[in-house]
Amino acid sequence: MTRPVLRVKDLRLSYPARGASGVVHAVRGVDIQVAAGEVVALVGESGCGKSSLARAILQLRRPDTGHVLLEGPDGTLPLHQLTGGALRRARRWIQGVFQDPYASLDPRMSIGDTVAEPLRAFGLASGTTSRERVAALLERVGLGAALATRFPHELSGGQRQRVGIARALASEPRVVVLDEAVSALDVSLRAQVLNLLLDLRRDLDLAMLFITHDLAVVRALADRVAVMYLGELVEIATRDALLQTPRHPYTRALLDAVPVPDPVLQAARVSRPLGGEPPSQERVPKGCAFASRCPVAEERCASERPTMRTVGGSAVSCHLA
Repeated sequence: MTRPVLRVKDLRLSYPARGASGVVHAVRGVDIQVAAGEVVALVGESGCGKSSLARAILQLRRPDTGHVLLEGPDGTLPLHQLTGGALRRARRWIQGVFQDPYASLDPRMSIGDTVAEPLRAFGLASGTTSRERVAALLERVGLGAALATRFPHELSGGQRQRVGIARALASEPRVVVLDEAVSALDVSLRAQVLNLLLDLRRDLDLAMLFITHDLAVVRALADRVAVMYLGELVEIATRDALLQTPRHPYTRALLDAVPVPDPVLQAARVSRPLGGEPPSQERVPKGCAFASRCPVAEERCASERPTMRTVGGSAVSCHLA
């Protein structure tokens, strides 16, 4: 891997528990890196902390502790330390695309104004130059320049998501964090947006952190995959290594839950559904967070927390991997 443009070190984020005096530990000591031109997929079941991690990286929610380091044109930017104007300027180099294309666009702003907003905010263009840049960005994401005069309610879901991508690209960022960016789209639109992202990664050398629960998206898009469970990463591997030889029991359970598109092979599969529910994020277990649901757990798993180690080229947090 080339030099990372995004480095996240020991990131932790918690929220006050609703209706109680406790604390929800949403992100617990996450380390992750993304290089230029690389797509890292972050996967895990709902509620495991993926979106909280995205918000902490983008500084939409300030982390409790940890480091978020971004390689800007003039050196390393410690996003976790920046405030005010310094943070505002740094946001040019890291942008987000969010899950709901209906909620992420201002309904009172035209598409042209929406895409031009980063150009104004960072002083990149104005007047005729801005309009030309907006037209070029809309063309780049497969939308005609004529859509600049329309409003979000006049567009389909797929078109709105492309507008969100165009807006993210307007500031010429080095990193884009995409949080379930295709989950609200139907299958045909999803394929179009994924193909668009692959083209942008190749042409612009973008680093992408792509958050998803859909392993079919992982297979199509990712270079590496990070698996998250109860706020922490349990396995990081290349896409092919993880899909072919998963090392962590939770990763194997995720892959076992994906149907095989062949009725004969699907019928022959041995189903091993996970039992129980994930532990409460207010009372994190002392040992391995997955121990209470793990089919191969031993006594020490409940009392001794595993550390991330290399097994067969994959990084995995499991005593028994």
